[in-house]
Amino acid sequence: MRSYLLQPRWIPWHILCLVISIVFIRLGWWQWDSAHRQQTLDWQNAAYAVQWVVFVGFVGWFWYKVIADQRTVETQREEELVD
Repeated sequence: MRSYLLQPRWIPWHILCLVISIVFIRLGWWQWDSAHRQQTLDWQNAAYAVQWVVFVGFVGWFWYKVIADQRTVETQREEELVD
């Protein structure tokens, strides 16, 4: 693992993405329960539950993209130091 991932300035971002993902998963679970409380499936609430899962995917993509960009910056810095 790269050392820049564990730098103090990155820790709050990791925690923020984790907390947001947990909140979104919890909201999706709640929406899914709401969809199944009635006699028939409430499709609107079921779709909202799926939407929360998509939001978790977006948070994961955003986190990955930020880390990949940082990896690119770190690689360029290392190449400049070598040259």
